[in-house]
Amino acid sequence: MSKAFETVSPALLLLKLEAYGMTKNSFHLLRSYFFNRKNRTRIGNSWESSEKENKRPINATKSESRKRGNEHDLSSGVGSIAGPSNSKAPRNTLWNHTGEGRQEEGIIKREQIVHLRETITEEDFLRYKELSGATSEMDVEENEGERLTEWDDYTSVMFDTETTGLDTSNDDIIQLACASENGDNLHSRYMFPRGSIDLGATRVHGISKAFIDGSRVLVKDGRPLADVASQKDGLREFIAFLKMHQSQSPKRLCLVAHYGDSFDFRLLINCLKRHNLMNEFISTGSVLLDSVKVVRASKKQEKSPFDSSFKKESLSALHGHLFGVPIDRPHDAQADACALSKVLMKIPKNMSTSVTINNFMKQMKHSQEVKNRKFTLWGLPVSLFMIEKIAKSGMDFNKMRSVYKEGGERGLLTLLALPPQYSQLNVKGSKPRVTETIRIINEIVSFFHMAAMSDKNSAT
Repeated sequence: MSKAFETVSPALLLLKLEAYGMTKNSFHLLRSYFFNRKNRTRIGNSWESSEKENKRPINATKSESRKRGNEHDLSSGVGSIAGPSNSKAPRNTLWNHTGEGRQEEGIIKREQIVHLRETITEEDFLRYKELSGATSEMDVEENEGERLTEWDDYTSVMFDTETTGLDTSNDDIIQLACASENGDNLHSRYMFPRGSIDLGATRVHGISKAFIDGSRVLVKDGRPLADVASQKDGLREFIAFLKMHQSQSPKRLCLVAHYGDSFDFRLLINCLKRHNLMNEFISTGSVLLDSVKVVRASKKQEKSPFDSSFKKESLSALHGHLFGVPIDRPHDAQADACALSKVLMKIPKNMSTSVTINNFMKQMKHSQEVKNRKFTLWGLPVSLFMIEKIAKSGMDFNKMRSVYKEGGERGLLTLLALPPQYSQLNVKGSKPRVTETIRIINEIVSFFHMAAMSDKNSAT
């Protein structure tokens, strides 16, 4: 069984397990068994050689030998976690496709990066880049949009939602409310969801479904809610309210939500798309502003009501700090929107970043693409931070594999350690597309080398 297991690609196995719904903690525990674990094989008094130690000293004790035996990398699928491989895996040499810059076998050194900067042709650079799908400018900047130089240049509407759950792609809005800048309630509507309401969500906002007199109704804290709209009708009312509010002022409308960038705006846009109302929403000409950015910017100003020791950013914590009392009816969209207005009246609001609806949609698309690429990279023997960095650069597992097949170590090193544009190669201080850390580069290159070896063995 151990020999059969050695033919399995850890990356593909982990992808399948995640797709089958393995929990996050279990997934990372299993992943830790595949990567950054090493062992060596002893036959008699001879030890399998490694990069750090070529053989066991003649006078080494058995306990010392055991301590030194944890040397052979298992992350490639060659050698199983049940036991060591019986033979030393062949090592690749730099550069294995061109013969340029050949160094000590299997180990990439910093000199190779310098050599590659000096010798790679523009044709090869662009070829590897095209194969990988890597981008030159990290797609969409998170803060792309407009700059609110003066808060008074906009008519601001505070916005909050209560929802069926935390999935911004699939959950529904069940309460949507807006408040004016001075804290007056402007609009509030309950909406009947398409599906069930998560129990965890009900525990927060108290809203659930129930059968009363043979009909399915929406209840809050056990009491039936009257005049509940459908999803589409409720969203249409919201858009009509924004247009009416906009018509009453010559200023452009700014929709403000706390943690809007990560939750409320994403959820709202996906709900509007689901009911074919996105164009109507865009026609309001609104810009979107996450009030968390306003709070963070205010902390850097002299007249900020927050001292350097105050780190909390939740709406309830901010309200309690500024007014000394909790929010009345917390986790009610109407009460939270009014509370947000009160909080923002108390803090300086200059130079906060807003974004147009269209640009926010671009950011959402970019975030989903990064998420999809990350999903394919879970098998790499690097940190989750590095996986995210690779995904944000535009690369996924299959594209990196294609680059290794075409250009070997040289191709991967071009994409990982060189700047994103060919014109930056000779610019002092230019940053790599992903990383110049030799240890990380070696782990990635070794992984793809062993994956290629496994493919070759399977083919034969």
